[in-house]
Amino acid sequence: MLLSRVFPELWKFGTHERATRGTPLRLWTRVVQNAAVNRFSTFRLQGAAAGYTVTAGTTLVITRVLWSADAAAWVWDLGSSDADLGLSAAADGANPVFLDSEAAAIGNVFRTLAANTVFSADVYYEITAGKFPRLTTGLGVINGFVQLFGHEV
Repeated sequence: MLLSRVFPELWKFGTHERATRGTPLRLWTRVVQNAAVNRFSTFRLQGAAAGYTVTAGTTLVITRVLWSADAAAWVWDLGSSDADLGLSAAADGANPVFLDSEAAAIGNVFRTLAANTVFSADVYYEITAGKFPRLTTGLGVINGFVQLFGHEV
């Protein structure tokens, strides 16, 4: 196993090793895109009715992302905002942060190349306390599903 020299810790979750960690988290969300407007969905814990908010005094570190959609060429952005947007909302929350792009559905790195195929990426993103992790999609009628893996520190 190749150990990261940037993070000199001892456990592995995604591609980042750490000596101490919080409980591993798996968050999920889904979205049904709309042909007329961008859509926004907040991530949640399995079985939770409300969106997940990063615990006060901690930072959510995301280390792996899985996603799929029922169509090829689905693009989406990962970020956060100050509100629980639910699933497939028509508007973003206050103070949005785009972790992998400059704005909604612009320059994003997450895409599907084939329908009904699971894609995976090892990443390192941080979301600050009090924020709700969320995804943003562009226009078109596509059903997408995303899972995040990480922990709070």
